[in-house]
Amino acid sequence: MKSPACLIPIVSLIASAISAQAVTHAVLPGASIQAKIDIAVDGDIVAIFGGTYNEDITIDKAIRLVEVSGQEVTLTGNVTFSGVSDCPPFDGFTVGSAGRGITVTNTTGLVISNLDARAASGVSSNGTTAFKITDSQISNLTSSGDSTEVAKTSITGGINHTAGTLNVASVTVGGNFDTQSAALKTVAFRTIVSGDCNWRSKKNWFGYSETRSFNFTDQNEGNLVLIGNKIDRQGGEFNGVYCNVSNSRIVVANNQVLRVGYASNWNSYYRRWDGQGDENGIDLRGGGNVAQIANNYFQMQHLGGDGGVWGVGIYVRDFTQATIINNIVVGARYGISAPFGVLAHNNLYWASPWPDHREANGVIAEGTLYTDPLFVENEAPTLQPTSPLINAGTTDPRYNNRDGTRNTIGPSGGPWIDPDGWTTENPVVISFDLSPDMVLEGVDTEVILSEGQAVSAP
Repeated sequence: MKSPACLIPIVSLIASAISAQAVTHAVLPGASIQAKIDIAVDGDIVAIFGGTYNEDITIDKAIRLVEVSGQEVTLTGNVTFSGVSDCPPFDGFTVGSAGRGITVTNTTGLVISNLDARAASGVSSNGTTAFKITDSQISNLTSSGDSTEVAKTSITGGINHTAGTLNVASVTVGGNFDTQSAALKTVAFRTIVSGDCNWRSKKNWFGYSETRSFNFTDQNEGNLVLIGNKIDRQGGEFNGVYCNVSNSRIVVANNQVLRVGYASNWNSYYRRWDGQGDENGIDLRGGGNVAQIANNYFQMQHLGGDGGVWGVGIYVRDFTQATIINNIVVGARYGISAPFGVLAHNNLYWASPWPDHREANGVIAEGTLYTDPLFVENEAPTLQPTSPLINAGTTDPRYNNRDGTRNTIGPSGGPWIDPDGWTTENPVVISFDLSPDMVLEGVDTEVILSEGQAVSAP
């Protein structure tokens, strides 16, 4: 550790870089950070020398905590931000220990960055506005604030979004990503969720991302858009996509729903043989809903067992209105099970063990294909140049590919997908109002740039 004789020039340099009027309060190892916070006033700086500090601290004024240049500081106690307006940033620290974490309450404008808080219990926000976490590593996140953003961050545990709005971009989540029915809006872009997404927000947008399953439940008059995702059941039981809501609008487009299958036995056979179980590519339930299921790829698989059977690729139960177009279903017992009146056009079923089981429960399908889709070997659903699915979707020009050609069946076709959505540095439109008449580039749509994405005003 540097000697106290170094304190004056180092601290003076920090102070002059921030404000000529700010007072800098230095904390040496073994001293109390909270004691310096208590005597500081808005605009002051608390400069902390390297070491481990085992105390709880509460920041309740607009002051900034910084590490002295070249020093490594570990804060093992609870860190609380409470009632701070225009809160200065908090960055560069190692924070937390078992049972202790970061709490942000009734605070505006706080940016947490370059933080290692994996040892902490998590980050919790309540009543916050314009709160942001970026370029950090944390254990868990509980968010109930307005305008909360998380970007370029690793979360070893899970996310629980309980209220307000949450925008997540380029984040990895080791556990589940849960939202509650009181949450107003949840957006996730280029986000990898190792567990399941269990979302109940009023507005939900999940795009160009990955998860084990996606579940939308417990909502009335909600809105869900799933676009360009990889949903990989990894051989587990349960649906790839499951919705049980009412009077809601649902768009599921250009997704890959993979490895939906059974670890079956005789006890489960009688529950599942007719698709009434929980192992379907997509299972939509509830009354008064409007759903559009377009240009997806559903891959079913059989995992063995005496009672082993395949599920249903697309299962629609009580929906008032549903349109099912240009999808690929591979290996399902039934391609589509839906009531009469549901529109099912230009879908492909392939590799079913029951070739005569294509549609069920009254749905009348038109333009259905039953042929080898000619996938690139080991790269399904990528199509070979000679695939019969290219430009074989619906002829309705509203559903044309983005280059103006007729819709190509599967995830690469249609007007909604940005083919470079996973990689482009250009804006990607995020909208809760996808329709065939919408131009994805954002023409006549207000676009706000944020973290490499473009968010259309919903």
